[in-house]
Amino acid sequence: MDIKKILENLRNLPENQKKIILFTIVILVGILLIFFWINSTKNRIVEIGKEIKQINNTLPNIIGTEPPVIVEYRNFSCPGMTGFSFQYPVFKGWDFDEPKKSITGLCDIALKKEASTDAKADQVDKPKIIVEQKLYSKTDFEIPAEAVSYPNPNGVPYIYTKEELSGGDYASSHYGYAIFYGKEYKYYIDLDNLSEKIGFPSNDFFKKVIGSFKFTK
Repeated sequence: MDIKKILENLRNLPENQKKIILFTIVILVGILLIFFWINSTKNRIVEIGKEIKQINNTLPNIIGTEPPVIVEYRNFSCPGMTGFSFQYPVFKGWDFDEPKKSITGLCDIALKKEASTDAKADQVDKPKIIVEQKLYSKTDFEIPAEAVSYPNPNGVPYIYTKEELSGGDYASSHYGYAIFYGKEYKYYIDLDNLSEKIGFPSNDFFKKVIGSFKFTK
C-alpha cells in the first residue's frame, strides 16, 4: 500500500469529505478509548471487591455485629480494700477469677478466654484487671479540673481514657483505665494485657464500673 499516494488523494478531496473522514476517525478512536476504559474499570472493581473481602476477613471480632453478652454483674470485694465499691460485668466467653490481693493496696482479677472463643487470646500474657488504692502524695494531690467538672452519677470525680498507659508505675501493656478521686486516696482501675484487639469489650466494662463506683464511708 502506497501511503504517500493515499495522503495525496486525501489532500485532493473536497473539504466536506475531508471533514467526514476526520469525524469518522475521531469517533472510532473515541469508541476504542471508551472500550479500554470500561474494561480497565471492570478489572479495577473486581480487585477492589477482593481487597474489601480480605479486609472484612481480618477485622477483629469486636467490630462484628454481635454485641457482647453480659452474664452477670459482680460487686468488687478484695481483702484490705475498704471505703469504696463498684460493680463490673462478667462477659460470656471470658472466665473471671475472684479478686486476689497481690500487695497492699493492689488487687488483681485474672481473666482468660474460654477455649471455644478466639485463639488470639493465647497470644496475650496473663490478661487481668488491676484495682489499686493509692494514697495521695505531696506532689500529685491536685484533682484534674475535668474530673471535678464531670463526676460520675454518684458524684465521684474521675477521668477515663482508652489510651495505652506507659511510663511511671505502669508498663505499656495496659489498655484503658479510669481514675477515681477521693479525699485521701485515688483509685486506679485499668486493663492489663486486655484490649479490644483480642475481643475484650472494654467500653462496656468501663461503662458499668464508672456508673457504679461510689464511696462507702
